[in-house]
Amino acid sequence: MISPALVRVHRYIALGLGFLVVALGLAGAALVFRDELTPILTPAVRVSPAPVAPGQYARILAAARSADPAARSLDIAPAERADRAAEVVVHGDRGERYLLVDPHDGTVTDLYTECDGRPLRAPNDLVMDGHGGFYFTDHAIRDHATRTSDLTAIYYARADGSEIREVAFPVEGPNGIGLSPDSDTLYWAETTTGRVFRRAVVAVGQLA
Repeated sequence: MISPALVRVHRYIALGLGFLVVALGLAGAALVFRDELTPILTPAVRVSPAPVAPGQYARILAAARSADPAARSLDIAPAERADRAAEVVVHGDRGERYLLVDPHDGTVTDLYTECDGRPLRAPNDLVMDGHGGFYFTDHAIRDHATRTSDLTAIYYARADGSEIREVAFPVEGPNGIGLSPDSDTLYWAETTTGRVFRRAVVAVGQLA
C-alpha cells in the first residue's frame, strides 16, 4: 500500500514541475514575440514603418547632441527594424539621460523628466513589473566641487508615459533594482552606503 504522505509529496513535485514548465513556456514566448510585445509595452518606440533613408546615424547623433549639447559621451543602439526608434544613452556631468530617437526625422522622445514637479536627477536602473510599468532608481548627483549630494527616490512609472509616482523616499545613491521571482518584494541597492533594501509590493506600483 502506498503511503498517503508519499502520494502528497509526488503530487506537490508534479505541480511544481508543471508550474516551472509553464513559466519557461511564457518566458520563451516573450523572447520569441519580443518585437511584437515591445511597442505594446512602450508605445514610444513605435515610429513610421517606411524604409529609413540613408544617413540615419547622422540624424540620430545630431538629435542626441541637440538634446544635450554638454554630453560627455553617447551610447547609440539603432533599431534593427524601420518601425522602431533608436535608443540613446546620454552621459553628462549631471547624470544619464535615456532617449528614444526617430531614425526617420530625428524626433527625440523623453518619457519622463520629473515627478510631481521635481526634476529627475540621474535616472539609472529599472525593472519591469509585468503590468505595463517599471520601478526605477534615481541615482542622484554627488558634486564634489560644491560638496553636495542629493537625496532622491525610487519611482514607479507606466511604460506608455501616462503616469509616474514616487514610491520610496529618501534614498541615497540608489543603483541596482530588482523584483523577487514572485514580484512580491522590491529590492534596491545604495552605492554610497553599501546597503541593500527591500520593501513589500502590496499592489501594482505600491510599496508597503
